[in-house]
Amino acid sequence: DAKGSEAGGYVLDFDGTDDYVDTGNSFQTTFNGSFTISLWVKPEDGNPEGLEFVFGANNSGSEDLVFLHILTTGEITFSYASNSTLVSAQTSSAVFSDGPTAWTHVALVAPGTGSNLLIYINGNPVSVTIVGGTIPEMSTWASGDEVFIGANDAAGTAENHFAGYIDEFRIWNDVRTPAEILANYNRSLSDPYEEANLKLYLRMNN
Repeated sequence: DAKGSEAGGYVLDFDGTDDYVDTGNSFQTTFNGSFTISLWVKPEDGNPEGLEFVFGANNSGSEDLVFLHILTTGEITFSYASNSTLVSAQTSSAVFSDGPTAWTHVALVAPGTGSNLLIYINGNPVSVTIVGGTIPEMSTWASGDEVFIGANDAAGTAENHFAGYIDEFRIWNDVRTPAEILANYNRSLSDPYEEANLKLYLRMNN
């Protein structure tokens, strides 16, 4: 099973106060073209008191950013900005209920300039509300700020920390198709080194 809390595996455990993982990479090349990010997530509270960032990175002027956060009402928002043009996709209904939650798989797809951001929950596409129009010119995305997991990297400062658990965090520099997302969301990758477009894989099995 891909969820590390099962089958004797491990997970990233965040306290919501000061915990986060610095990936050590801005993924600049990845985010200036089509990409997919996927992960298993289990918030301690599906309706947090304030915005909680599952992951994020934005530079000092927020010209270039990418992040996923959980709203106080349980919806999630996937945002992307390039050269100060921002677009966001927010789920049309709550993904998480109030209080403790079950493990949920989230996949986020940025198919390319001029298209819309996509969100998949447990392998299936969900309805989203798009704010800001279509994805801006991706080739202009440029940032030296590293991606944080469990918080947002706001020009080097961690903020809006996440409380809960994260596992099987993957970043791809291609568009994962609906069939690929559905077929692989609940399984680990047998040989990640054979996945040419896989740029980050935190399996958390050890």
